[in-house]
Amino acid sequence: MKVALVSTYFDIEANGLRMLSAVLRRAGHPTKQIFLPKTGDGHTSEYPPAAVSDILELCKDVELVGLTLMSNNFLTA
Repeated sequence: MKVALVSTYFDIEANGLRMLSAVLRRAGHPTKQIFLPKTGDGHTSEYPPAAVSDILELCKDVELVGLTLMSNNFLTA
């Protein structure tokens, strides 16, 4: 199963996503890791339409999309 893992974190904080990707790959599932860019204050800003289009393009051939975030990024996600 092809999997895309998307993180609202743009830096090293996405340890869970990275570990999950490694476990999935070890089990034979191709994965993509997508790190969203920082927006405005990082908590409530919307992503630009071009960024959303890029994310959709990256996810078009996957069967499962996982989104990782913490509660302070809920509205942004």
